[in-house]
Amino acid sequence: MKNEDGYSYLVSISDPLVAMYNVQMVVADLSEISESNVAPNIGVFENKSYNMIPNQVNTEKGYYKGLAVHGETSKSAFVLNCLVMYKDAKQNDNYVYYIINADYADFENEEVNANE
Repeated sequence: MKNEDGYSYLVSISDPLVAMYNVQMVVADLSEISESNVAPNIGVFENKSYNMIPNQVNTEKGYYKGLAVHGETSKSAFVLNCLVMYKDAKQNDNYVYYIINADYADFENEEVNANE
């Protein structure tokens, strides 16, 4: 979405197929990261646990249907690096890395769904 300072984006994960515990997500346009511009994230610097289990939602206990990260960039075309970290049911660490090539002109007035 275009705003006064540039462009904003929203990256979300939802409806997990496997149990995901202590989910952390970081999304960044690496060309714009600096000491004063930290990468948008959830679960990384918080003292809160986010869990996602198929067909189970109880936000009071930390179980969510989905999680989202909102960020801003100054460019209309950019590359987002998305890292999702979580523990599975056996407490093994899992890492999923996505690269999202985005161009505002391609998605103006549309919602982008990574599953499509």
